[in-house]
Amino acid sequence: MQLLKSSVLILLILFSFHAQAKSEEWYVILGSFPLNEQGLKAANKLREKFRTDEFNQDQLILGESDFYQGLTKELYVVMAGAFQTQKEAKRWIVQKNIKQIVRDVYVKKATERRE
Repeated sequence: MQLLKSSVLILLILFSFHAQAKSEEWYVILGSFPLNEQGLKAANKLREKFRTDEFNQDQLILGESDFYQGLTKELYVVMAGAFQTQKEAKRWIVQKNIKQIVRDVYVKKATERRE
C-alpha cells in the first residue's frame, strides 16, 4: 500500500511539473495600448497591419494582458505566439521582417491564465 501511495505521489509531482513546464510560453509583443476604447481601436489598427497571407492569423492575438501572467496589467496587447522557446520567437521576428512593421517589437515570457 505504501508503494502505491508513493507511486501515485510521484506521478502527481511529475504531472504537475510537466503541466507547469508546458504552460510557460514566449510571445512576440507587437504593441500594447490602454484598456479603453481608444486603446482597443489602436490595437485593432495595429493587428490589421498583419492581415496578409504572410501571417498566420491563428498565431496573432489581440487580448487583455490581464489574462497572461508576466505581462503588464490593464492593457490591450497585440502579440504573436505562443512559441516554445525564446529563440523560436526571435527567429519569427527576423523571418517575417517584423521590425519593418513594428520598430519596438520584443519577446516576453508569459503564462496564459487557465482559471
